[in-house]
Amino acid sequence: FTEVVFGYMAPGAVIVSTPNAEFNPLLPGLRGFRNYDHKFEWTRAEFQT
Repeated sequence: FTEVVFGYMAPGAVIVSTPNAEFNPLLPGLRGFRNYDHKFEWTRAEFQT
C-alpha cells in the first residue's frame, strides 16, 4: 500500500485521519473502540508523534 501511494502515485500531499480516542468518553456505554474494524484510536498527542 505505501509503495503504491508514495512511490507509484506520488501525490503532492497525503492526508491521514484516525478516530480521536479523547472523544470516546462522551459516548455512553462504549467499551473499547467505536467500531469493530478499528485497529487503533489515537489521542491528539499520539497522532502528532
